[in-house]
Amino acid sequence: MPSTFASFPDTELEAIYEELVREFVTYQTNVALRAISRFPNVDMAMIYIEQPDGSEHQFLAIDPRQATNPSDPNSIGANQDPVKLARYRGYIATAYQVANQAVQRVINAVGIDANGVPNSNVFVVSDHGFDPFHTAVNANAFLTANGFDTTKIRAVVSGPAVNFYINLAGREPGGTVTRMEYLALQQQLFNALENVTDTNPNYTGGPTAVFDKIYTRPVPDDINDPQFGRLTNDFIGQDSGDVFAMLRTGYNFDGVQNPVVIRKDDPVVANPVLSVSNFYGAHGYDPNISNMSAIFFAAGPDIGRGTLRQIQTVDVAPTILKLLGVEAPSTVDGKALAVRLPKNLLTGLRDQLNALVGGDPETQRRYRNAVDALNRAIDSNAWLDGSHLRNNGDMVFAAVANAARELLEIENPSSSVTAIVAALADTARELAQIAIDQAVVANVNERQIAAAQQKIQEGDASVASGDFVGAIDSFKHAWQGASRR
Repeated sequence: MPSTFASFPDTELEAIYEELVREFVTYQTNVALRAISRFPNVDMAMIYIEQPDGSEHQFLAIDPRQATNPSDPNSIGANQDPVKLARYRGYIATAYQVANQAVQRVINAVGIDANGVPNSNVFVVSDHGFDPFHTAVNANAFLTANGFDTTKIRAVVSGPAVNFYINLAGREPGGTVTRMEYLALQQQLFNALENVTDTNPNYTGGPTAVFDKIYTRPVPDDINDPQFGRLTNDFIGQDSGDVFAMLRTGYNFDGVQNPVVIRKDDPVVANPVLSVSNFYGAHGYDPNISNMSAIFFAAGPDIGRGTLRQIQTVDVAPTILKLLGVEAPSTVDGKALAVRLPKNLLTGLRDQLNALVGGDPETQRRYRNAVDALNRAIDSNAWLDGSHLRNNGDMVFAAVANAARELLEIENPSSSVTAIVAALADTARELAQIAIDQAVVANVNERQIAAAQQKIQEGDASVASGDFVGAIDSFKHAWQGASRR
């Protein structure tokens, strides 16, 4: 017998989703705050907030080529539903608001000082940006349309990315494709992907390549090489497909409807490659696209003030490790960002020196001289704030170099002394890198920035060779070059 339940109207479904947005973020935040309250002395807590990711997937309808009614291909352009678009904008705003409130609850839990700075170091990061898309792409329909045998090639998609795996004999369970045929299929697949274009004027201003990036697994010169079908490069990893491709923004593999909805003015075929999607926002495109950029905010007692033009997500882990005083393993990608407060670092190193006891009178004299040098560095009027130096900042570098020089004169220094000397050089590097980062933001001459970065590299080489005083001098020159306006 027929169901007595009619389909819910959009507004009711949206209301249900919005309630879930608020309740789930509240739940996630409550779990995090309970963990923090139960274990207040942990060194690090990682908290995941699901929004605004989910809402932007569902509601990022900001492109006139997006069908506001996924079942009606004509609901694009002037036929879009303005009331629905307005609702969707409000839902995305709500998602950001609940995420902001979650962050504020965490900050409230750790407390703030008199200047509003959190009492613990707090990082707020995302792993990607977002872009709207108007067209769903069917990878299997693409294979079929181009005459590929889907028992020999299979597609695995995720967002705008696809891995095509060739059923290579000797590598895949039950593989049937010979190495010679592999080479032919890989090239044919690459060519077919390059030739996929969208010519529908409702969605493009002219013939437009649908795929933005296409990469193939490297093959050895010798077809009998045992590594055939297993080689990797910067873009093709061990588990990647034999051809990896990314779509252009506006297109996405997810969102294909069942039954499929043909786009406005596209030819009617049973299994189209391009069709109307049933949601609106996506990520995973070329990370160099500005809308794919993630966010990075940091604040806390050990974090300085400043702006970074660009970072990479892989830089977050080594930065946190450095703040925790943990050496990053060689397997960790990325580099620690210059976000610490060098003045505080020097104060901490001075206090470590003051705590050192023992040794002959000459060693004790070297300790005192090093402490005096660090006091001159810390008390200098060259500091603009805890992270930045005024034009007379050379005196800070000179004092730091003198402290390192005194400690290096100690005969058979302890591991604590050696570590302090290395930390002094690292602090000088931090000062220089902060100056370079600010020069990049200020659009200082690129050649000037490059010269400063070269001095950083020279300093790193000096550190590697054990010449810490020389390294500090190189970092001073890097700071000078970046600070010159």
